[in-house]
Amino acid sequence: MPSLAFHRSILLVGALCTAATALTAQVSYSPDARYREQKVWDLPKVQEKSVDIGLWAFIIAKEYDPSVNVREGLATLDSMAAEVRRMLAGRQRDMDKFLAVRMFLFEPGRWNNNHPFTYDLDDPFGRNTPNKLLPTFLRTRKGNCISMPTLMLVLMERVDPGMRFYGVLAPGHFLCRYHDRQTMDAFNVEPTNGGHPARNEWVMQELNISQTAVDKGAYLRDLTKKEVLAVLLQPVAVKYRQAGDHRTELRYVELMNAIAPNLISSLMWRTTAQLAIYDAYEERRQAAETGTGKPLTTRERREQQSLYRSIMKTAKRIKAMGWEPETDEQRARYLQRIETERQRSNP
Repeated sequence: MPSLAFHRSILLVGALCTAATALTAQVSYSPDARYREQKVWDLPKVQEKSVDIGLWAFIIAKEYDPSVNVREGLATLDSMAAEVRRMLAGRQRDMDKFLAVRMFLFEPGRWNNNHPFTYDLDDPFGRNTPNKLLPTFLRTRKGNCISMPTLMLVLMERVDPGMRFYGVLAPGHFLCRYHDRQTMDAFNVEPTNGGHPARNEWVMQELNISQTAVDKGAYLRDLTKKEVLAVLLQPVAVKYRQAGDHRTELRYVELMNAIAPNLISSLMWRTTAQLAIYDAYEERRQAAETGTGKPLTTRERREQQSLYRSIMKTAKRIKAMGWEPETDEQRARYLQRIETERQRSNP
């Protein structure tokens, strides 16, 4: 079989920590935040217009950690949203709502007990998987590029479900985008940087995003809510990847693809999970050739061949979408920014 070197390189960017025209259709949302013991496996049948990101973020967290109390978590989110509404004092403009949420999260004051939510400089690559979950972020108030955009999306949704505030995917990164219904302005929002704007051109340069990837909708487009939830499912897949249980990992990855079939990160995760299973078969096949192991059964050989075809097909699609590997320069710039911020925070 041909080399899988390219597809292995996808592993480098397969895990997330990552004003333009929206490519997603406008949806009139009526979020349903009622918890009825739903499971993540119910997601494919949930209608996009009824998705409540806060509810499903807690359900996903409970899938990772069964001790998570979903109802308590929802009550916390509702209390936070109520405080934001008090800060608004009846103001109804989108910009007022956006600024109130940003202030509540990132500026110290009585509204957050002088304890704002901040970026976790001690875990810049999000390697501590539980830190990506919303309940962890609410408890520690130290987040990353999964948990911080999640909370901002959740609060905006609870303050006004009609707000045009979206998740946005970039290589190894997740951020947000705000569309103002009164002024028609639109700009990226970087929750890991205090909710400040970030130009598309800057994000493309910093994260090595090709124009093809933007034109094809791989990166920097407004995500649907189900696509946001596919991003939030990634820590659950990581849990089983780290345990070496790649078949269970693949089950969650296939769920990600079921609810977000056009999301490049879902495709990448499927490729890496399949590749792990393929590699295990390949090690056994090679061991059998040297007489140190049993040969694969007919069923196993067929599955390995099927995995190979799927890996090649998906990798070809990813490449056509404009994916580019992370560069050493890009990684070095990121680490330098983290170090600069750490020194600024601890003079």
